[in-house]
Amino acid sequence: MMACLALVGLGIGLQLPTSTVAVQNAVPYRHVGVATGVSAFCRSLGAAMGIALLMAFLLGWLRAGAITLGKTVNGADIINTLIGQAGTASSGADTTGLLQIAQQSFQDVYLLAAAIATLSIVLTLLLKNESLSEKAPVSAQDV
Repeated sequence: MMACLALVGLGIGLQLPTSTVAVQNAVPYRHVGVATGVSAFCRSLGAAMGIALLMAFLLGWLRAGAITLGKTVNGADIINTLIGQAGTASSGADTTGLLQIAQQSFQDVYLLAAAIATLSIVLTLLLKNESLSEKAPVSAQDV
């Protein structure tokens, strides 16, 4: 688990500054601040929407799994039940079924996230390869 997290951290750490430099080189010098701000905003908005989307899938899959057990509880209640039972030594058959559903649902969410990440890698490979600008920026007086 720690190796996977380290790999993800390494990938994000290499990608974020690289994409920032690419955005800054794609616009005229006088628009670098605006382009960098828009890039950061879009990155944050995408992260928030991605988390909301993955959470919606997780809660939906938890609820669907509970229905297969004959329970009509929502995903949030399943998570609350499992968190509440985590500190106690007793786990009945009721929570065992919910735990299996939760494990499968989280696994499905991680697989969905991996598929989205794979798609983003493929789309990145399709980008046009351009050299970074080698010109020195002009002074503010010349702009």
